[in-house]
Amino acid sequence: MPTIAQQIYDLLSKYTNSIYGNPGTTELHFLKYLPNNMKYYLALHDGVAVGLSEGYYLKSRNLGVVNLHAGPGLSNSFGYIYSAYRNKSPLLIIAGQQPSYSSPEEPMLYYNFSSLPSVKEYVEIKNSKETIKFMNRAIRTCLTYPYGPVVVSLPYDIIEDISDEDVNYGKVVEGNMCSESVIIDTVEKIKSSSQIAIVAGYEIETFDASQEVMHLSNKLNCPIYAEPYLSRSSGIRVNDTLPTRASELNKIIRNYDLVLVLGGELHRVLYMDEDIHWKNVIQVTSDVNEARKRPWNTIVCNLKYFTGKLNELITPRSSPSRIIQRQKRRNEKISNMLKLLLSYTDGYTVFGEASSQGEEIRELFSSTRFYSNRSGLLGWALPAGVGYASAGGKSLVIMGDGSFNYAPQAIWTASRYDLRVKILIINNSGYEALRSRAGYKRDFFSPETHPWRIAEAYDFRAKEFEDYQLAVKWLMEGEERKLAEIRVEE
Repeated sequence: MPTIAQQIYDLLSKYTNSIYGNPGTTELHFLKYLPNNMKYYLALHDGVAVGLSEGYYLKSRNLGVVNLHAGPGLSNSFGYIYSAYRNKSPLLIIAGQQPSYSSPEEPMLYYNFSSLPSVKEYVEIKNSKETIKFMNRAIRTCLTYPYGPVVVSLPYDIIEDISDEDVNYGKVVEGNMCSESVIIDTVEKIKSSSQIAIVAGYEIETFDASQEVMHLSNKLNCPIYAEPYLSRSSGIRVNDTLPTRASELNKIIRNYDLVLVLGGELHRVLYMDEDIHWKNVIQVTSDVNEARKRPWNTIVCNLKYFTGKLNELITPRSSPSRIIQRQKRRNEKISNMLKLLLSYTDGYTVFGEASSQGEEIRELFSSTRFYSNRSGLLGWALPAGVGYASAGGKSLVIMGDGSFNYAPQAIWTASRYDLRVKILIINNSGYEALRSRAGYKRDFFSPETHPWRIAEAYDFRAKEFEDYQLAVKWLMEGEERKLAEIRVEE
């Protein structure tokens, strides 16, 4: 008869072949039974393990699985768990727990996070009889849209219990199609509108709807704007990115009779200095939680199905809708460097996290496969890029020196498992995103660091450059993992 641990692995193997973690004493019994067909990727920080698993999901579209160390490991990971929740990424987080009989005493490492925020569910297993049932429920919760993380508390004393539970559970299959009447109503609104704009959001990538949205834009002869802080793209060519200040965003969308927000959020602004102008907005999303928050008309359904049906029903428009161009302040050296880097990205997936250049990076690299995170967490892109590579992808991470210092341990994992990751550090000597907004000077805005030296310590080929052309050429030559650090002045 199999043990509980063996049955958990049997169940997990139906959804993934990889586990990410940073183990401690409460995980030793579980990891003892790790099967040969299940890869274990070690991270040197608990939060990094969560970021790695999210990157794995983004490449494989399989459930991300993390094994964390009791209360301390979960606590170390809250920022990354919150990001997975905001990113709608399905992660099963199995946290070791003290013996099931010890909870009244609350010994060291014990935790009770039953009110843990920003997870879809927190599952506390108490005995071996309920373990597999709860594991199956947790997995199904992760993989029911909107996706998200679920934390399972697993006491180590039941791991080696014998179990005869059946693990051949069924799976959740979601259709989420739109009613014909809703689609026809949208067609009628399109017909009665002279100026139309599309706002492209992250769900276009989630549901592989890039071609449908591009075709819709062509038929409507209208521009595509990326939602503020666009976090995912798989080749959408946008005319511009929407501003991150509500008043500036309103200056754009007020020019249109109809704004189709496709799989995105207009409220992803940093400065909510006025209410979003919403009378002309129709939003399409699969996220019922997002739909209930907004004042405008929202259609909850599968975005790919919706845009495909619209394309069948609308007729091409000859008169183009206007495109609103904004004046933008750009650093010429950085702009030229990013444009040069773009020419090298064939075959690579880009992970962006350089706050000072975030808007420009999203605007340029949205035409490739591109990811950033929706929570605002710094330190996400590097672990996610490494995790993406662990699933067979090729990652190019673009980040600032400030972001790098939140999660440099991810470089060790890339080296340990020989993963295809390239990293460009834009070093502006600290936090330019803060310096440019503060209106005053303080030394704590400008921590001087040298990420390339840290990378060398983790067995990465790394160099520091002042010439961006040499930096990009050296970085992108060959397949080996490298880090290029370019010094810039804002």
